Amino acid sequence: MTFFDKIRHAKFLIQSYKSFGKDEQGFDGVQPVNVLVGRNNSGKSALLDLIQFHCGNYQFSPGTQNGAHPTKLTLEMPISEESVARVFNRNTSGGGINGNHFDFGKQYVGRAIKVQIDPVSRQLQLVSIDYGELPTQPTQMFQSLASVISSPLEGRAFKRLGADRDRRRFPGLTSFPSRFDEFSDILESHVPGEGKRFERNKVLFAESVVPLIEREDMAGALDLETKAIEAARMIASWNRIDPTWA
Repeated sequence: MTFFDKIRHAKFLIQSYKSFGKDEQGFDGVQPVNVLVGRNNSGKSALLDLIQFHCGNYQFSPGTQNGAHPTKLTLEMPISEESVARVFNRNTSGGGINGNHFDFGKQYVGRAIKVQIDPVSRQLQLVSIDYGELPTQPTQMFQSLASVISSPLEGRAFKRLGADRDRRRFPGLTSFPSRFDEFSDILESHVPGEGKRFERNKVLFAESVVPLIEREDMAGALDLETKAIEAARMIASWNRIDPTWA
């Protein structure tokens, strides 16, 4: 099973964290490309925290739990042959198992196992296994199976790109979006065609240009034309345009 197969079939769930209540929320599988859409404070950042935790470089703070219930993390994924081999020995037979241990354990490859992860110690505790019609004994060996499960995201790099749009940090820009037409004219004068394109697509303007001109390194340049020129320069680089600057 490839990495992408593993993350598609894994469920990454969380409870009682930030805006999430006691019901399980999260991902019923992760795709190579995922888009999170939601209003402010709806839990988008919390879901990123969840994924970053599974990558191994995020620590949940006790102060972020929602209400009186502690934050709970749950991972559900198919049992792999590698995990079975770590618990059910290929060279052992008998005891509580009738026949070879590995042959017994191999019956459970692909079955869903659900574990709860301690958000601080990262210790795993078995919640359930989809036994189906297969035997559920010996219990201790399945507890051991839960302890060797690891998140398919573990060890993966996680990069969080900032996109600060809080205009309260830049009071000179509080009225900027309402000056769209003025910005569009300035942009058109510096990069012919771009001003008209943004005039036709105000959503693109709001999603692309406004964050550009709110960057911290431009916080001191509050006049509109300076910001329009800087935004135009970046837009030009995106589109491989070589404009003549006034």
